[in-house]
Amino acid sequence: MPRTLRPTDRAHRPKLAVSFTTPRSQVSVEYTPITSEAIDADHAALDNKAVELEITEAGSSSSNPSLFPTGITSDDYVAYSVPTPGDATRTRIGLVVRLDTAASNLLDRTVPADKLRVRGTARVPGNPSALSIVGTPRRLW
Repeated sequence: MPRTLRPTDRAHRPKLAVSFTTPRSQVSVEYTPITSEAIDADHAALDNKAVELEITEAGSSSSNPSLFPTGITSDDYVAYSVPTPGDATRTRIGLVVRLDTAASNLLDRTVPADKLRVRGTARVPGNPSALSIVGTPRRLW
């Protein structure tokens, strides 16, 4: 004998409370321009600081693990060894960007005549005589 449904046998749907809030404000990041002298003077003091640096060219060094900071591997990121314009630094500088992004594609197409501005977070990698910048390059015309 088939069972007939009663009004109390229906599935219960809980009432969902919906509330709207104001959008979160975006955090403004102030990048500190750094020079080759500041890097050589005390690059360890720049660790985890938002920095800005101008570079002229980038050579891929993705197989060199000494440019990758702790927690970042070559599985998802690529590292570039970069010189600074003007005075040479004694500290090796690496630029670390995510693989297959507009930033990595830009760095792969640079020529020595290009001048790039890099903004990112400075990190001291496993090699204490190096400084890595995890960030995004922008072409300066």
